[in-house]
Amino acid sequence: MRIIHLLLAIVIIVIGSVFSSITFNDELTNTIIIKTIGVIVLIGGAYYLKKKVVMRKKPAIILKDRDNEG
Repeated sequence: MRIIHLLLAIVIIVIGSVFSSITFNDELTNTIIIKTIGVIVLIGGAYYLKKKVVMRKKPAIILKDRDNEG
């Protein structure tokens, strides 16, 4: 399941990169709109990658507090 999330995140990031690199000649407003959509999709893909795929490191050993043991 983790590989599927990774592939989906990579596809989202690639689509965002493609949209953010598109430029139209003599159409400034369309270029700005498409680049803005691309950046938003790119940020969303990076956020998805961070939340779904990247695992947080957990401490290997949990030390007990010996002062509070009853």
